[in-house]
Amino acid sequence: MSSFLTSRTRRVAAVLAAAGLAALTAGVATGNAAEGGPARIAGPVEKKIVFNCELPMVGVKPVEATVKVTFPDSGKVGEIIQPTDFATTVALNDEVTQALKLVGAATIEGIANPQIDATLNDTKVTLALPLTIPSSPVAESGPTTLPFEGGVPGFAVHEAGTVTVAVGAKFTGKATPKDASGKETGLGTIDLACTQAEGQDAALASIPVA
Repeated sequence: MSSFLTSRTRRVAAVLAAAGLAALTAGVATGNAAEGGPARIAGPVEKKIVFNCELPMVGVKPVEATVKVTFPDSGKVGEIIQPTDFATTVALNDEVTQALKLVGAATIEGIANPQIDATLNDTKVTLALPLTIPSSPVAESGPTTLPFEGGVPGFAVHEAGTVTVAVGAKFTGKATPKDASGKETGLGTIDLACTQAEGQDAALASIPVA
């Protein structure tokens, strides 16, 4: 279906994303913690962030995303910093669940492109991650939880300092609800347009590089 990336396309997109971030960080000095930079955060991180998403039938609704990822305690100049154990889920509230049930949706699947912000000295780089939403059941009631599958590309910086990483301001994507027989519902494929709710701490890591 048009709403899905082929496995080959996903691999190419991931490589391009990694290459793009590496190119943007190459040769750029990062902020120095000794000069008033952010407090150090590293290791396993779990963050809950609320996004406001424009959804059919129900309008703009809050959607809670949970991001889990592990960052190295530190990095070395010119060497790849590789986040690991990345996992993201979003929770659609009961009102959205009931709207999906109303059109006969039994499952939902698609693609998602959440953003990650990396601050390098006075420059912020925003990377859109190419993730998939595997076929997931629509709950009978209450929240419907959707996993986002994929990874975060590694990156390198080429001067000593501190790299900060945060959940980005937006995520986009496409989702296709299907009925119990695997056919699309009357909603077809939904365009996702979500913006982070204001006033949240979106920081994921602050990694010293020497």
